[in-house]
Amino acid sequence: METSLEYLEWKKNRTRTTALACILILLYGIESQALEVTVLYYFSENFGLSLLQATFYYSVMETLFAVSNLISGILFGRYIDRTRNLRFVFLLNLGVICIGNLMYSIPWHIWSVMTGRFLCGINESLQTAVCDDKKTGPEKPIGND
Repeated sequence: METSLEYLEWKKNRTRTTALACILILLYGIESQALEVTVLYYFSENFGLSLLQATFYYSVMETLFAVSNLISGILFGRYIDRTRNLRFVFLLNLGVICIGNLMYSIPWHIWSVMTGRFLCGINESLQTAVCDDKKTGPEKPIGND
C-alpha cells in the first residue's frame, strides 16, 4: 500500500494540507493574542464601558468563543469523518473568520463584537479536522460505499 499511486498522492496532499493548516493556525494564534491584549481598551474606548463592565463583556466574549469552539469541533470532526472533504472545512473556516474579524473590528454594537468572536471560535475546529485527517489516512470515507 505504501507504494501505490493513491497513497503517494494522498501523502503529498497531506503534507501540503498540514503546512497550510500550521500557517493558518499560527496566524490565527497571533491575531487572537493581539485581540486579548487590546480588547479591554477597545471596549472602554468604543463603547464607554468601565473597567468592570469591560471585564464582564470580555469574559462573556471568551465564553462564547469556547462554546463555538466546542460545537464546531464536534460538528466538523463528524463531517470530516463522514466525507473526508477537508478543503470545504478550510474554505468555510476562512470565510467565517473573515466575517467574524470584520464584525468585531467595526464597533456597531457590543453584541456584534460578541457575535464576531463567536464566529472566530469556529476556526479552532480546524485543528481537530487536520489532526483527524493526518491520523486516519487515505482509506475510504465512512458511510460512502
